[in-house]
Amino acid sequence: MCNFVDPRSRQVQGLVLVPTRELAQQVQRELSLIGRDRGVGVVAV
Repeated sequence: MCNFVDPRSRQVQGLVLVPTRELAQQVQRELSLIGRDRGVGVVAV
């Protein structure tokens, strides 16, 4: 997913749906680590 994100764009470019808040936090943590070098922001809602 992070390979297809344009870090210069301020628009939402991806959405990951998970069944629990705990899993959302885990996914956010991992995607933040993966996307850090590319300048990709990740938010759990």
